[in-house]
Amino acid sequence: MSAEDDKKATEVVKAILNDKAVDQIDFKMGAVSISAGMYEDVIDAIDNSQITIIVEPKALKPDEAGRYFQTWTIDKDNEWYNIIVLRSAALDGSANEQFHVAAAIVHECTHAGLDLRKIPDMAHFQHEAAAYVAEAVFEIAKMLLLKGDPSKVNVTQPIQKAAWDIAMLITSKKEVPKDLWNTLNVKISVSDEYKKAAKEPLKNLGVGRKWKIKQAATH
Repeated sequence: MSAEDDKKATEVVKAILNDKAVDQIDFKMGAVSISAGMYEDVIDAIDNSQITIIVEPKALKPDEAGRYFQTWTIDKDNEWYNIIVLRSAALDGSANEQFHVAAAIVHECTHAGLDLRKIPDMAHFQHEAAAYVAEAVFEIAKMLLLKGDPSKVNVTQPIQKAAWDIAMLITSKKEVPKDLWNTLNVKISVSDEYKKAAKEPLKNLGVGRKWKIKQAATH
């Protein structure tokens, strides 16, 4: 895709992270804290070219709106770091589709934020748990801002349902029982998408690492 697409996508991501619904993301997952301030840090990192937004649908699975790559290996001579890859430069489709893409961007920016803050001792399933709950809090908060009723939403996917149940309590300023977190962790750990790497450690290395780029030969 073009540099212009990347620029447009960057503005979309920043606009979503500046949404008032993001202000409602505030929860603890064990020793890990997720709050609106983390997303402000992500915006700053984007502005400082420490996190890069790229539009490249070929790098995504068919059902993915976006993905955060700590490391994106292009080939043996080229490796990029701290990349958020999006499918489109704009929020396309119906209002409902745009809503879910925005939530997916919050999900990926949660991964980026945890990496940025170098949160120690996390496993893959914990990273995903934080991202799914942040995504659900954003969705619920956005619905409430639009005068919708999140309690009427029927979430059918197991991981999303477990995250939604937690997020409903978070947005209601209620304590989340430990068994709900355990349920979410289990749903992630046994899912086809995550089970191979769920319990493996995921090192948050920080952002702004210098890309590995092979220089073209000059004559």
